[in-house]
Amino acid sequence: MLEARLGSGGMGTVFLARTGSGRPVAIKLIHQQFAADEEFRTRFRQEVAAARRVSGAFTAAVVDAAPDAEQPWMATSYIEGDTLSQHIAAKGPLGGAELRRLAIGLAEALRDIHRVGVVHRDLKPSNVVLSPEGPRVIDFGISRAADQQTLTMTGRIIGTPPFMSPEQLQAPRGVGPRSDVFSLGTLLVYSVTGHGPFDADSPYMTAYQVVHEEPALDAVPQPLRALVELCLDKEPERRPSADELLVLLRDLPSDLGTAGGDGLGASRTRDVTTRHDEVTSRTAGAILPADAPPPPEAPRTADAGADAPDAARAPVVPDVPGDHADPGDTTLNGRRPRRRWRSVLAAVVAVSAVGGGVAVVTAAGSGESGEGKNSGVAAPAPPDGFAPWRRTVLGGRADIPDELRCVARGEALFCGGGGVIASRLDVKDGSRVWTVKSRGVPVQGLYFVGATQDTVLGYRFAPEDAPQNPPREVVALDAKTGHELWSVPTSTQSQAVTGRSQDAVVAGTAVVSVDGTGSHLEARDAHSGDVTWKTPFPAGTRCAPVLAGTRLLAMCARDGEIRRAGR
Repeated sequence: MLEARLGSGGMGTVFLARTGSGRPVAIKLIHQQFAADEEFRTRFRQEVAAARRVSGAFTAAVVDAAPDAEQPWMATSYIEGDTLSQHIAAKGPLGGAELRRLAIGLAEALRDIHRVGVVHRDLKPSNVVLSPEGPRVIDFGISRAADQQTLTMTGRIIGTPPFMSPEQLQAPRGVGPRSDVFSLGTLLVYSVTGHGPFDADSPYMTAYQVVHEEPALDAVPQPLRALVELCLDKEPERRPSADELLVLLRDLPSDLGTAGGDGLGASRTRDVTTRHDEVTSRTAGAILPADAPPPPEAPRTADAGADAPDAARAPVVPDVPGDHADPGDTTLNGRRPRRRWRSVLAAVVAVSAVGGGVAVVTAAGSGESGEGKNSGVAAPAPPDGFAPWRRTVLGGRADIPDELRCVARGEALFCGGGGVIASRLDVKDGSRVWTVKSRGVPVQGLYFVGATQDTVLGYRFAPEDAPQNPPREVVALDAKTGHELWSVPTSTQSQAVTGRSQDAVVAGTAVVSVDGTGSHLEARDAHSGDVTWKTPFPAGTRCAPVLAGTRLLAMCARDGEIRRAGR
């Protein structure tokens, strides 16, 4: 029995009705003018089939349907609640914990939709119902199975431009699940600001901006903004899957803030600089303080030329228990060495990179080294509320387990490289503070090497076949937001000279690297990027910076030795 008219859309009208047992259902009745149109009937059959496949906790379950009736119809469970568009029109944008619940609920819905091989293709505010149990995704009118051909409709845009992906507008036959992820990104911007990231005066201008322009995200609070940026990447393969996005969203703080604000308080920092593989409980107390000036003189050099003894050819790094290269590793062979990563003592915790993009954090034993021996130096106490945790970082690849690099400072942990998208985590509980893409290179190509009070430093490189110029850069990010502060070209020497791939080191408030010409070492202020000193290599050598405790050294090899090693 029909009770009320709920609304009308492009394909039909929706009514509230009740079954004989009194169960409320929503009945979608196709418009009479379309009932004789076989193309529309085919679309409606696809909608019914898709809705049946995805019926679950995050969608409206199909109760019954008659796609071949004289006037086709479908009945689904009635979901009580306003649509997202109605809610924002009446009460304004979302924020805080409410925004986080919406984001997680929508990602869960997409995960379930995609797992059964369906692409929704029309995720927009009017197709999200805010039920008391959480958000529900409705209306599969233009969805399709991922392995089916897309219907073409001459002269019509299938979708809603402000919430469509670039590939929907350019090549609709190639639309896949990550198109829905793009739409989810636009939906989250709308939820927190009240408008879409590509809004313009006409649908055609909006569509142009979706394809060609960057989204307007200034009002989206961090750390949600960083995840939205990932969703709104123009290239589908660089967006996270629904499963990956769900992992990231669950790591967000409970309070995401509001439009124009920030849901994240400033973290305390400590005056200890740490590095990813050279800081242990035995040496942590000797690292340069963050306010120490960079070395005033050129670094000492260690000649690794052909006449030097074998011991001098090894990287000049502290003799740290558990931090030696494997027996098969070499130093001047031009290969990226594969190393087993040991525990790393940060300022307040021990960090292990255990492969597949997984970071494990445990409390650092007071005065204990990685091998359980008394080092004579007490480690700082963990922050209040700390408990050991394990976190999978987005993009981690199991086939390169030794390449995840994490650096820590105070209560922040920065991880990147090895297929991992650069991220900041809170060492107390592993929650994600921000995730950033690195422009011009794959998001997985940004490696961190150290941090100061307000800046995290690293280097990034493009694949060998990429047109990126320069192919390798030293990069500085704002530690609080993840925004890029500056970048400069660098010429890699570390792999050939020291046998380790690390193109920059952090010493005090400076970052030291090889300059873009490959002939000098230069130090730059970590935050501003200004050059503080520069020194040429000894004649006929190639050099790379290394830190030995508090000492900055230049590890050098003669050009002839490098040429022989490259053969």
